[in-house]
Amino acid sequence: MARRHLSGRNAKQIPKIVEIAGQPIPVVKDAATEIYVAENGEWPRRPLTTLLVDMPWMEEGVDFEMLNLIPGNNMGARIEARVIEIKVIVEVHEGKYGQVRRKVLVEAEGDTSFFA
Repeated sequence: MARRHLSGRNAKQIPKIVEIAGQPIPVVKDAATEIYVAENGEWPRRPLTTLLVDMPWMEEGVDFEMLNLIPGNNMGARIEARVIEIKVIVEVHEGKYGQVRRKVLVEAEGDTSFFA
């Protein structure tokens, strides 16, 4: 059996910029929603999770449920969450294309030990 050559993460990664109709376009996801669980009402350093889509329905005061799917760490637990603050960042890249990042700060109720 032939051995696979494993240099770095991937020997054939997608280039950082592609060109379409003469315009340079960064190769990134075009939207993301980052969910942060408040620590004493403040923004933590890192998000709990990042969704590779913009969730415009997530506005201040909205309630939703999070389902823990982390194996072996209280998997299946459901946590009630309420959005307490939103920050929207539009990243402007070279050319005409950019990215939107929605940062969502939530307060969570219930056993949040799997967040740690």
